[in-house]
Amino acid sequence: YFQISSPNSFLNFFEEKKASVEKLVEDLNKIIQKREVPHEVVVYEGVRAMKSAFYQMYDYIGPNSDYSVFPLGEQLAIPEIVQFWAEVFRKRVEMKIRLNTLPNIEWKPIFEKYYKNYKYTKIRYTKQKLPVGIYIFNDHVLNFIWGKEQQIAFLIKSKLNYFRWKTFFDEQWTASVKR
Repeated sequence: YFQISSPNSFLNFFEEKKASVEKLVEDLNKIIQKREVPHEVVVYEGVRAMKSAFYQMYDYIGPNSDYSVFPLGEQLAIPEIVQFWAEVFRKRVEMKIRLNTLPNIEWKPIFEKYYKNYKYTKIRYTKQKLPVGIYIFNDHVLNFIWGKEQQIAFLIKSKLNYFRWKTFFDEQWTASVKR
């Protein structure tokens, strides 16, 4: 014979599981911090993986921080990419993470239409064109490529690579045109 128990027991069951998963995540984060390596490369492929890359980046740099970007070009007007950034930027804005971005001056109409109204965003324009999006933050550089057949990001952890890209970005920022 079986008897139905209280439906609230489902909530208790899931609360116990949630607590155990939170403990596991905490332990895994401790392991990751201990295995700190001077450089590494991680590849993210597909839209979901790329969202994950940005969410991880935001968690890594933390609230009230900032990062620098040489963004993609005309692809930023594609509806799927506009939606992608709307979802990803939601977390960035919640965390009050500042974004300094340097799109090519030719892409100004795209930025004026889709991206200029996001909070914590500074936009300047440059004559520089890069073949991929470049995201520069805390000893990391994320190369972001969005094509019809493939969405892929390469996260490179390297102090030297970061330093060189950050220096280049800062030089371009200084020479750029304010919006």
